[in-house]
Amino acid sequence: MVRITKDPEVRRNELLDVALGLVLEVGYDVMSVEAVTAAAGVAKGTFYHYFASKEDLRFQLLERLGSELHHAIASALEASSDTGAARLQVFMDAAAGYKMGHFGQFQLLIFLYRRENDTLRHRLHEAWASSTRKLLVSIVAAGIADGSFAVTDADATADLLTTLWYEGTDRVWLRALEQPDAAGFADILLRSSSALQQAQTRILGIPDGAAQIAITPEMTAGLQQAYHQVKELRQ
Repeated sequence: MVRITKDPEVRRNELLDVALGLVLEVGYDVMSVEAVTAAAGVAKGTFYHYFASKEDLRFQLLERLGSELHHAIASALEASSDTGAARLQVFMDAAAGYKMGHFGQFQLLIFLYRRENDTLRHRLHEAWASSTRKLLVSIVAAGIADGSFAVTDADATADLLTTLWYEGTDRVWLRALEQPDAAGFADILLRSSSALQQAQTRILGIPDGAAQIAITPEMTAGLQQAYHQVKELRQ
């Protein structure tokens, strides 16, 4: 039999694709390393060549998801030649659209709210925040140049917005998890999201209501669906 040798990155992505399919089908806890290798048609040793453990596989799945999200946002921004303020709206629309279009994959984030995964969650957020900040610097710089933002330093402003989005949102999620039911959980998240977006407009000096993500019934239903899974993991 002729041995087929593949580029390491191609093989790694194949394993991630197989693992993601199993996670979406049976759930992360039920999925096993053996199931991944059997479905991919590789030896167990091949799995451990790319992933230190099942937990490392999950981290890499989420890391790749973040990379794909930021790539989708960057592509949307490349197609826009509007003002900085308008480009910020493009950013937010692209992010919301990608997350809703890949809602099943983003449910993997639920597992990061297990208490033992707090460090892992912060590690992942730090990696994502770095990518987000790079995109924001260019948006804010454009807004300063065209006068659509009332700020003077693109780097400092991007730092503030990145902190607001990641650390602020994480605190909101933890507070929402203290609610006794799914409706309260979703209400906290949605109201706090509006407050964070208002804070963003104040930082940038743009009118309230600018650069907002529209709340849809699908978003509310998705959050309520996620509540019970997250709440159980946080016990």
